[in-house]
Amino acid sequence: MNGMSDMRKRLLNTVESCVDDSLSGLVSVNPGLRLLRGHSRVIVRSDILEVIRAGKVTILTGGGSGHEPSRSGYVGPGMASAAVSGAIFTSPPPGDILAALRAIGRGNKAGVLVTFNNYTGDRLTFGQAMERAQKEGIKLDVYINSDDCAVQTSDKTAGRRGLVGGILALKIAGAMAEEGKSLPEIKEVLNFVFKNMGTIGLCLIPGSVPGSGPMFQLEDDEMELGLGLHGESGVMTMKIMPAREQRIHIYAGISHIEKIQNSDHCVIFEVAHLIFESVKACCETLISVEDILNQLDTECGDGDCGHTFKVGATAILSELNTEEIPGLPIDCPYRLAHNLASLVEESMGGSTGALYGLFMTAASGALKTSVTPVAWCEALRCGTDSVMRHGGAKPGYRTMLDALCPAVEAFALGLETLPGIDAFEKAVLAAENGARCTAGMKAQAGRASYVAASSLEKPDPGATAVGVWMRAILQVLTASQALLTSPYLPEVVYGQF
Repeated sequence: MNGMSDMRKRLLNTVESCVDDSLSGLVSVNPGLRLLRGHSRVIVRSDILEVIRAGKVTILTGGGSGHEPSRSGYVGPGMASAAVSGAIFTSPPPGDILAALRAIGRGNKAGVLVTFNNYTGDRLTFGQAMERAQKEGIKLDVYINSDDCAVQTSDKTAGRRGLVGGILALKIAGAMAEEGKSLPEIKEVLNFVFKNMGTIGLCLIPGSVPGSGPMFQLEDDEMELGLGLHGESGVMTMKIMPAREQRIHIYAGISHIEKIQNSDHCVIFEVAHLIFESVKACCETLISVEDILNQLDTECGDGDCGHTFKVGATAILSELNTEEIPGLPIDCPYRLAHNLASLVEESMGGSTGALYGLFMTAASGALKTSVTPVAWCEALRCGTDSVMRHGGAKPGYRTMLDALCPAVEAFALGLETLPGIDAFEKAVLAAENGARCTAGMKAQAGRASYVAASSLEKPDPGATAVGVWMRAILQVLTASQALLTSPYLPEVVYGQF
């Protein structure tokens, strides 16, 4: 056991009167609210008649008590017009709901939006009241909030439960109603919100109903992920972990929202974090090897290869900014590749800038609809093919292709039997080995082609740079491997790499 008392301490008069006492106290300190006469658990805006005369949509929300300030605390300008409360964790009765609908819907030509969370009891009681209200001529529409990612409709006939996403939907609807938007306009926006919203519950301490003990047990070092509003058991009990790792599990749980209605594939937060760190690591590492690349370039060029990469990397870092306020679309690899192409073309200039611009532009196409390891491998292949096609070089010409081509082949071969990170490690090793093999190789492209092979004793700087930035990416991925391979994360997250 976790050592906590089975009974929680609360400041109540009686368990039986706690809901009514709470609502009465709320109204007494808020002059903009009033209790509906004859219905002590229905709170209405004091200026509701003015709202109706102004021709504005009114909004009714409600549900069981025990989630304060939801929903009674959300009544007011820019939010709900009325809220009806049930007993603790119990749906409000149809009679109270109908009374609330009459109070804010009679004579209201703009209509009423009814919104509540997706629970069977609420659907039944609100449904009964709405049927009766419509027969009385009250114009209304309904938005049922079901944003809980821990429940999938494929295996739960009641569908996804409603969680905190309903607060966001209510605020949006309330603001639109206050602006005078029509009922169809509000519903259209809420439908869009519904398609692009997901939440998941996480608790450290189990809840309890007044007068009763905890609804389930958690040890001192445990937390529950995916539980419902009423303490329904979650999808898993986990050990308490640092906040950063908790965030990863939460974002993993809502990973379905990465598939938003957009032609460009966007990624969940943690994958965007890895992309940010990878871009940053590539740039910082290339800057750190400026002198090494310059020295390699003195054999075959004008000794400025390292400087060129430093200029490009510095430009990217400047545009990248911080992870909190990124200047590049790190959550969308397709657009990121396009942006990087433009940056390197403008900042690096010359053949290096042009070749990496071609590489990034061609690679982006493979990332438009997917960011799996196979997609990243295809991006590497597309970029390499573009450099080969437009640059006129081939493997064995002592260029960056001598690192890229073996990397592509090793990556593809590794993915047939290995996890993404292990396959990418094979690609990095192949790139580094390919770069080393350019030492003493006769150059057949670029300025080095004018230099005698006997003078080319060191590896090609362009090929070496490929191994450098690929190694930087691998180090970021390896450092995060323990998190990405967690058994608690769905495959969609690990599938990114």
